[in-house]
Amino acid sequence: MTAYALFAIFTTLSILDVATTIRAIESGKGKESKRIMRWLMEKMGLKPALYFSKVIILAAIGFAFWDLDARLSVAMLVALDGYYGWVVWNNYKLC
Repeated sequence: MTAYALFAIFTTLSILDVATTIRAIESGKGKESKRIMRWLMEKMGLKPALYFSKVIILAAIGFAFWDLDARLSVAMLVALDGYYGWVVWNNYKLC
């Protein structure tokens, strides 16, 4: 049950990451720091690149955790939630 709650938090943080990234970049106060995301944004546009990448990431993580030991899943999701919480906070400060 804990892993499901942590995955729900991860999903929520991913949505907030997209929203705050769009807002920060469109305001001119922020820029994408990850090289692969900058490349995707050049090829697809800002919003399609963010939506596409998040769907891929959420699906990959969801499938990966499906087969992992419960304790390992919880530990990894705690780490991912912490990282994405930090990302959203930094994006929010730019908005």
